[in-house]
Amino acid sequence: MYKYNYVMSDSKRAQTYKSLFLDKIPSNWIRDEEEYDYLFVIGGDGTLFRRSVYFMHKSCKVILINGGSFGFFSSFNEKNIGTIFDKVLIDENYIHPQIIEIIINKKSYFAINDIYMISYKNSKVDVKINETYYETFKGTGFLFSTPLGSSAYNKSAGGAVIIDNIDCFQMVEIHPVRQVDFNTLGSPIILSCDSKITLNILDCINDYHVIVDGTKINSVENSQLTIKSNLGKFMLYNPNNKKINKIRNAFIKKEY
Repeated sequence: MYKYNYVMSDSKRAQTYKSLFLDKIPSNWIRDEEEYDYLFVIGGDGTLFRRSVYFMHKSCKVILINGGSFGFFSSFNEKNIGTIFDKVLIDENYIHPQIIEIIINKKSYFAINDIYMISYKNSKVDVKINETYYETFKGTGFLFSTPLGSSAYNKSAGGAVIIDNIDCFQMVEIHPVRQVDFNTLGSPIILSCDSKITLNILDCINDYHVIVDGTKINSVENSQLTIKSNLGKFMLYNPNNKKINKIRNAFIKKEY
């Protein structure tokens, strides 16, 4: 017997997929909204991020059914949903994804894709990596992304696209000011998952905002922020080579 739960977006398309999904549930799968081993998310990537409270700190397997506008993390749609309950039982189809944690005002926030810090004004920030001074940055912000999130906003910001689920995370400077007093490396930095970044905001603190997987959180009130990466407790359905296919289809050329 397998325990599952499902969450979904409010879109009409997700409602249609819900009906298809419910029609396929075998008799030995029992829905349990509290204690579940499998969580099916019906919607696009945004639904996955917004419903992360259901799995972020839970040991369960997460499967995205593409009932939204775009499903980079999804492997199931109306064409193959009939195979879903066979494929999700194969342990090799899952990964433990990297997640990013940012600590603000002694409170932690977690992201599957990315964390974006943005200021409405150019500000100065001291950056330390593993307690070692790295640079004094002047510009509008930073972007921190996981390997899974590297093909999202990180790509548009000039970061590297990471194909495999490598244990790392990435920092990209946003609109750095380049002059003698504030010259920065100006390139993305890829760090091991046990690295820690400390930011000390020197000015314009009230102009900073933090966006975690597309959701804006409260304005920054403390000048010091910490960013680090960990393995998620949950597992994400992500069969081999699917990311290569999706990157090609999204950015290079559609499948023949």
